[in-house]
Amino acid sequence: MVVCRLDGVMCWTMFPCPVPLTCNQIESDVDTVFELAAHVLQATNGDFVSDEETREELKKLPVIPTSTLKAHPSIGFCEDRVIQHYQKLSGSSRGLAIVNYMTIVEHLPTYGIHYYNVKDKKDIPWWLGISPKGIAVYDKNDKTTPRRLFTWKHLENLYYRDKKFSIEVHGPKR
Repeated sequence: MVVCRLDGVMCWTMFPCPVPLTCNQIESDVDTVFELAAHVLQATNGDFVSDEETREELKKLPVIPTSTLKAHPSIGFCEDRVIQHYQKLSGSSRGLAIVNYMTIVEHLPTYGIHYYNVKDKKDIPWWLGISPKGIAVYDKNDKTTPRRLFTWKHLENLYYRDKKFSIEVHGPKR
């Protein structure tokens, strides 16, 4: 849990960093990144005032992931897209901006999944994702689509010994 200060108000978050997209904890498409950045600006600064002020705030707040900045022609392009979304939020309260931010994040495919770097018996790297649905295996280059999902009701006897993790799967599919 992280405690942060926004406009003199203490905030608690369950994420290891204040903005999970910038820490690569949650993956999202580019337009959603810009929309989420706008919600953070609305929650921290209130209504849109000017392009210049918004650009200065974007330099202070880590709301756009480095990968997004690298994938686009310029930082100005990314800032323009955030500003477009931010202008649409004028009149929204701080609380509504936070609720809308969390609503969007909750619908992202990687929300609520904790990833672990693992290797199988053949020394092939994978991501192991643990979530409320169960345990999923993901390709190393794709955290959004599980290769295999084992729901909790089909799992028994989870073991971790000598750097080896094993699970007994019961049910119709093995």
